[in-house]
Amino acid sequence: MFQSDHLFRGNAIIALLCCFLFSAVGVKAQVVINEIGVMPQSDGTSAQYQSMYNSTAGYGYEWIELYNSGCTTVDLSCWSIGGMDGGLNGGVFSFPSGTTIGPHSFVTLGGPSSGATFNLSSYMPANGTGRLWGSGATRWHIPNGDGWLILYNNSASFVDGVYWTFAGNDPAKISSDGTFVSTMTRPTPCGGGTLSDALTNSASMEYVAFTTLLGSSFARSTDGGATWMRDATPTLGATNATAISCPLPIELVSFEAKLLDRNVELTWQTASEHNNDYFVIERSYNGVTWEMLEQIDGAGNSLNLISYLTYDFNVNYGVSYYRLKQIDFDGKYSYSDTRSVNRTDNLMILPNPSSGIFGVGGLPKNQENRIGLYNLTGQQLKQYITQEESFQIDLSENDAGVYVLIINDLEAIKIIKQ
Repeated sequence: MFQSDHLFRGNAIIALLCCFLFSAVGVKAQVVINEIGVMPQSDGTSAQYQSMYNSTAGYGYEWIELYNSGCTTVDLSCWSIGGMDGGLNGGVFSFPSGTTIGPHSFVTLGGPSSGATFNLSSYMPANGTGRLWGSGATRWHIPNGDGWLILYNNSASFVDGVYWTFAGNDPAKISSDGTFVSTMTRPTPCGGGTLSDALTNSASMEYVAFTTLLGSSFARSTDGGATWMRDATPTLGATNATAISCPLPIELVSFEAKLLDRNVELTWQTASEHNNDYFVIERSYNGVTWEMLEQIDGAGNSLNLISYLTYDFNVNYGVSYYRLKQIDFDGKYSYSDTRSVNRTDNLMILPNPSSGIFGVGGLPKNQENRIGLYNLTGQQLKQYITQEESFQIDLSENDAGVYVLIINDLEAIKIIKQ
């Protein structure tokens, strides 16, 4: 396989859609708190009834949605999300090992009646024994008044945070109100330790203008965007709009399969590559069942025109199908269109074995064909030159055994004299 780089004359464009400014703070994190289901259930208004976690059966309708606005998968193992309201109604949840969030995908957590991905009632509410910590409280609810939520990575560092105030909608309260100061402890299975509160992170927190309305949620107006709104129709784990579009893993200019003699030359070009790990050449003889021929490293990330070349030296007679599989670094893959070649020089030796006369058919047309007969020690016994598509070989006078025909110095075929 050979690879060469050429200067790509053009610009690779990554479309940026609907990116809005919010106050002086923009959304910079790849994974963000994207939507909050505060008092989503219209049948009851109490915090105990709504709640993120509640030991009472049938309660727990509140939820939180996280969104990955980036173009790579993020491992959320031992990432934590927490919040307090100044009383006993706070908590911290750390995601179990193996939790991931793909590009433009969602992860949700909430109470047992919320329908979220992670049902917090399934986790013990005691620090050190499970993943939900509740400071001895029997519930964790998202405050209907002043409140906040912070997302932390697996190193307990701040990733994203939002806060709201109810009385007077006063954003300045975060610097003076004790509601935004509290001690949160990360669950022991994820390392324990104290997590920073809203006051500590006030410069990075986003303010949500809060109004209580049953059955609604607060969401970013575009998924991953910077503007918050009240959403009368909550979209738990579903798309509002996409704030950033991902570039295609590769911009494939061409993929070709060409029959050369009795081999197939496979070539392709990419105008750009993003997060591209490697290619796989696949072959099929029926267009349904595919086999891997070769794996070829990609460029990773490139804005240059890159040419690739490889060969299939073991081509069957008849039609062969080829396709290109592209795999990026997070395991996602895509396929090119299918290409086909038809090897028509369908060489036949009949009968084989034979007691003397072998019929050779399917030789290449309109050319001089040279056929050599050899024994297994490599000694040439006979040579035939013909322009016909078929002819006969007479081995009546030869000893029984195995012989080899060499066709045009390209192909060796075993024949058996009985």
